[in-house]
Amino acid sequence: MNELKKVPLEFVKDEYLRKIYSDLEFLLYKILFHGAPTFFSHKPSSLIILKNTPFSNLKEIWDNKKGEIKNLISHNYTELKTTDKCVHILFYKSSDLEQTIFKNDISEYLKSKNYPMEGTLNEILISLKHNFSVKCPDEIGIFLGYPLSDVLAFTSTSKCEAICVGYWRVYSNLSQARDTFTAYDKARFFVSNLIKKGQSPLSLLEAV
Repeated sequence: MNELKKVPLEFVKDEYLRKIYSDLEFLLYKILFHGAPTFFSHKPSSLIILKNTPFSNLKEIWDNKKGEIKNLISHNYTELKTTDKCVHILFYKSSDLEQTIFKNDISEYLKSKNYPMEGTLNEILISLKHNFSVKCPDEIGIFLGYPLSDVLAFTSTSKCEAICVGYWRVYSNLSQARDTFTAYDKARFFVSNLIKKGQSPLSLLEAV
């Protein structure tokens, strides 16, 4: 298997940022970095998991600040699953996500999974949330922008071997996948590099 060599990312230590940022700024940084392929590239959505840990109570901060986050960012979000210590959030831009899931072949696939493809995006996301409450469904990859062929190969009973592993497991179209992974990595590098240069997470919103 070919392991993808990603663009090196210059991480700023979370321990340091937690000391200099307010709760809102630190939460925003984590969202913008982990969701960078969606906020600063062309990924239709990003699934971000925020947890309460001994180091950082991100889920608690999210509960307290998500109203402010909603007013700050231009993208939409929906909580797919939440517990006392953890929340799974899908951040997306409606037009990009609609363009992805309403393509003929993808729409037919989701319809076969009992998604209401004649309905609105919100109705479809309600179905996704219901499925996610049981377990992380295989079709989440479709919403995250993974190629349908790779989603089908991953779920196939024939257990095909992946030719590359990056943001998803790649089974075909390696060159296209590599280009996509590089674009997503560059988006994350864009965030981490500006933070390293001293820009605040709030100033990054001007580039969204």
